[in-house]
Amino acid sequence: MIIYSNLDCHELVDLIEKKDRNAFLFIYDKYSPGIYGIILSKVQYPVDAEEILRKTFMVFYQNGSAAFCSYKSIFICLYNTVESLLKSKSMMYIIRCKKENTFPGFLLKNSNN
Repeated sequence: MIIYSNLDCHELVDLIEKKDRNAFLFIYDKYSPGIYGIILSKVQYPVDAEEILRKTFMVFYQNGSAAFCSYKSIFICLYNTVESLLKSKSMMYIIRCKKENTFPGFLLKNSNN
């Protein structure tokens, strides 16, 4: 059994590359509160912060090692992903449409439409 808290960042990212779900959950549990706080300080609504947080970790899970190699820190990698998402026109479109209630209902998570 792997004790994830005993692993360094490189080992965790290697496990993420192998799609180790438990390594991902460990990283999520460790870093999501801090990353969420950063996001929340930059957007107005918690629901938007939650969406950006979800997307940030999805990007990390899909591209973790490539991004990590550039930054050498999981936290910095996640932070830079947040910054990229906040600059992304598509992410801002999703957030704006959700606020204006104009986003197609079938595309929203947990939509009753």
